[in-house]
Amino acid sequence: MDLMLWNCQGASGRAIHRALNLMLQVYKPTILGLFEPKVSGIQANKICSNLGFSDWVRVEAVGFSGGIWVLWKEPVHLDILFTHPQFILFQVRQSGKPPWMFAPVYGSPAHHLRRRLWRDLSQSKRGPQGPWMVAGDFNSVTSREETMNYVSFSAQRSSDFVNWIQDEGLIDMGFAGSRLTWVKDGSTDSLKGARLDRALCNFDWRGCFPDAMVEHLPRVASDHAPLLIRLQGRQRPNNVSPFLFQAAWTTHCDLPEVVSRTWNSDTSLADNIQRVTEGLTNWNKEEFGNVHIRKRNLLARLGGIQRATTRGAHRGLYRLEKRLQSQLEDTLYQEELLWFQQSRADWIRSGDRNTKFYHAVATVKKS
Repeated sequence: MDLMLWNCQGASGRAIHRALNLMLQVYKPTILGLFEPKVSGIQANKICSNLGFSDWVRVEAVGFSGGIWVLWKEPVHLDILFTHPQFILFQVRQSGKPPWMFAPVYGSPAHHLRRRLWRDLSQSKRGPQGPWMVAGDFNSVTSREETMNYVSFSAQRSSDFVNWIQDEGLIDMGFAGSRLTWVKDGSTDSLKGARLDRALCNFDWRGCFPDAMVEHLPRVASDHAPLLIRLQGRQRPNNVSPFLFQAAWTTHCDLPEVVSRTWNSDTSLADNIQRVTEGLTNWNKEEFGNVHIRKRNLLARLGGIQRATTRGAHRGLYRLEKRLQSQLEDTLYQEELLWFQQSRADWIRSGDRNTKFYHAVATVKKS
C-alpha cells in the first residue's frame, strides 16, 4: 500500500489535473492527500468523484487559504476520528496489520497557528495510541541545513518544531530524491527553497512497517514536490552486501593480527585493500561471529550454570560463570557499537545507547 501527499496549490487548474492524473497512473496510491486545493463545495465534490477513489473527506479551506482533501480506496478503510483546520486524524484499517493512526497535515504559514497545530496534534491532547504516522506540508524546517536562500528561516520557530517532534517521540522517516520539497523561482539563478514536507512516525509504527520509505517526487505544476510513502518499500535484488568495517571489531584482540597477516607490503594498495577485505570477512564469519547469536548463547549458558549451582556449589562452575559474565559484557558493548554505527546518529540523548531510538534510526537508514 502506498500513500501520496501533495500540496497542489489549487486543484481546479488544467495543469494540476494533468499532473495529478499522471501521478495516479504511475504510482497508484491507495491513499491520496491534497493540501491547499483552493476549491470547495460542489466543485470540490465533482473533482474528488472523478479521481477514482471510493471514499473521501474534506476540510474546507478558510477563504483561499488551507484546505485538506483525503481520498482512499480498498483494501484500506479510514475511520475519521477528528477534523481540524490543519490536520485530520484517522484510524487506518487493513487486513493483516493492526490498526494504526494517520494524520495528514497542512501547517499554516502563520507561526502562531502552527503552534496551535503542535498543541492540538499532541498525543496528550488527541490521544493517538499505538502505531501512528503524521505527514504532509508542515511549513516548518528543523534546521537551516534544510533550506536554501530561505530568508524566512527562524531558529526559534525551528526549535518549536524540533521540540514538538521530540516531545511526541517521533522520528523522521528520511527520504529519497531532491533535498528540497518546496522551491520558488526555480527558473532563476537565485534558487530559493526548503524541506517543508516530510513524514514522521513513532517507534511502534516503524516496527509495523520496517521497510517503509519516503520519496520526494518531481515537482510538477506546483511549487511543492509530492511525497510518496511506500509502506512495503521497494523490491530490492538479493545482492551481496558491500563490505563495511565494523567498529565492534576493534574490541577484539585478534584484529591487528588479522590485518598484519593479510597485508603484503610488496603489492599495491588496491591489492592490499582487497586482501584485507577478504581476510576480515572470513575472520568475521569464522572467529568474531554474529554478535546477536553469541549474546543469546551466552545467556543460555549462564542460565544453565546458575541452575546447576543452585543444586550445589562448584568452584569450576563459579570461575566459568565469571568468564561468561565478562564475555557477555564485551558482547553487549559490541552490540551497542554495532547499532550506534548503523544509526549514524550525531548525538546521544540517554546514558544507555542501545535504545529503541537507535534501532529505529538504523531501520530508517536501511530503508
